[in-house]
Amino acid sequence: MDINARPDIAVTEVGTWTFHLRFGGFETLPTTLGVFVESPEFDCHGRQWQLRVYPYGSKASDYGDVVATLFSKVKFPRVDELIPMLALVGPGGYQKQFPQLHMNTSPYWDSWTTKLGRATVRTSFVQEGSLVVQVHLGKNEQADEYAPSSPFIPANPFGHVILKQFMNEQSADVLFEVGNKKASDDGRKRVKTIPTTFYAHRFVLEHCAPLLFDTCTSSGENIRTPIKIDNVDSDIFHHLLYYVYGGKIDIDDIEENAKAIISAADRFGIVNLKLEAEASLVASTEITVDNVMELLMYANDKNCALLKEAAMDYLANSESALDTVSFSDVPGHLMKDLLASVHVNNDVRVNTLRMKLHEKGSDIDGSRETMMALLEENS
Repeated sequence: MDINARPDIAVTEVGTWTFHLRFGGFETLPTTLGVFVESPEFDCHGRQWQLRVYPYGSKASDYGDVVATLFSKVKFPRVDELIPMLALVGPGGYQKQFPQLHMNTSPYWDSWTTKLGRATVRTSFVQEGSLVVQVHLGKNEQADEYAPSSPFIPANPFGHVILKQFMNEQSADVLFEVGNKKASDDGRKRVKTIPTTFYAHRFVLEHCAPLLFDTCTSSGENIRTPIKIDNVDSDIFHHLLYYVYGGKIDIDDIEENAKAIISAADRFGIVNLKLEAEASLVASTEITVDNVMELLMYANDKNCALLKEAAMDYLANSESALDTVSFSDVPGHLMKDLLASVHVNNDVRVNTLRMKLHEKGSDIDGSRETMMALLEENS
């Protein structure tokens, strides 16, 4: 297929050695095994690169897999100097790295190939009809000890300084007790709760977790008056507090505990973490007839606009789901939204609304309707 005839395939450099390749009209791409589309060529490290996507699998794969092959037709730098990585970019910027790349070489080109199930790709990563693949072309500095290097300039230390204050008992001015760890008394059946202690700083909480900060007002200035936090797992609270101090939570931990993190972050006003966990939940969950209503009700309860949009998209595009699922317990306002999504083409997606509102410094933790109204008010 001649990709130059497809204006909906584009390459954008988004960072050092990092490119986003957008394949528009994903649902209209070829459905035949072994048929592919290609990105335009792009330059990096003195090589010309091109990404080839097989929407329904290559001849060496199973039908229904999405296969991605990264090609380089220039042989310098040496292949051992490069560390290519491919990832899919989902809602809210959530990324899922492709499985291990398989490298092939020939006298004329080098290539790296990987694959992922089409159902996962289509359900979790196609945004507004487009599939975005991130290509990072890292360089193995150890491959050439004589490679020129840039001057070493340390990063601004402020973020590291704040992170070092996480759980610093000496400087903390507020104490939390999260009491959900349980242990048995010696030789007895009775179970007691062992609270987990967390030390924090009011100034950090006031600006990064305002609703958690509000719980501090009742304890006065005495750090030895612990503030009880109930109905939150101590491991989840640890994740939240670490994030508040600028820490990065492992992506696997977010995916594994997405709902618990959403609930706790929503409760304590940690909006960015809530949206990150929501994006992970959308990307890692296969929506089916069996779980779509549960997800829709949960999204409505926790004000998760992205998850709600994904569930409604599924219902709007699945006639069998509309005939199978029960709507008896759906609140009236949610039923109205659902009927609107079936009959109205919502061109403005939640992800787009959030980006536009974020650029304006406005609140992005709201329903689609609230964000539309806020964007119109600020335009």
